Amino acid sequence: MMIMLASSPRSLLEGCDAEGFVLINGFWQSSMPADPVIQVELQEFEGVCFIIGHESGVEYSHQCGGLSCEQRQMQGFLVPCPLSVPISKKLYEHFYAEPKYQGRCYSGLDEEDAELIDDLLASVDYAGLSVDRDLLSKSVEAWVYLKVNVDYPCIPYCWNSDPAATVVMVWENSD
Repeated sequence: MMIMLASSPRSLLEGCDAEGFVLINGFWQSSMPADPVIQVELQEFEGVCFIIGHESGVEYSHQCGGLSCEQRQMQGFLVPCPLSVPISKKLYEHFYAEPKYQGRCYSGLDEEDAELIDDLLASVDYAGLSVDRDLLSKSVEAWVYLKVNVDYPCIPYCWNSDPAATVVMVWENSD
């Protein structure tokens, strides 16, 4: 928070635009949030990443849902999945090239999609994560809700992380 001192409100405001300031206990203070959230737009990246929900001051925005071009956001931290370019190519084929969706996966996932994603995660040593079956209807192409499996104490490769945190798997949108 920014605090501005002045002998009087009038002397402070002479030659200045007072928009965004309020008078509190005789001091002009910024009415803007003390810690604004930094917004990061994820686009044109290769491979798979995970957004781990956490009050980090950083909000990730991502286009998802295939041809619907939906924009979703979540505050947290970003964890790249090493060696995941082949996985993102398989996800592109499944959600865009194959006849099931043809780029129109914006109304939720089904069990077949979840099993495919679980298998792909296991293929790159992320078997500790699986698609959250309770959130299949909220998951779409390039934005899939995951959960930490019961036998894992934390999010894989994120020591001391909260296993109950929201985890979203993202990859380049297929539109």
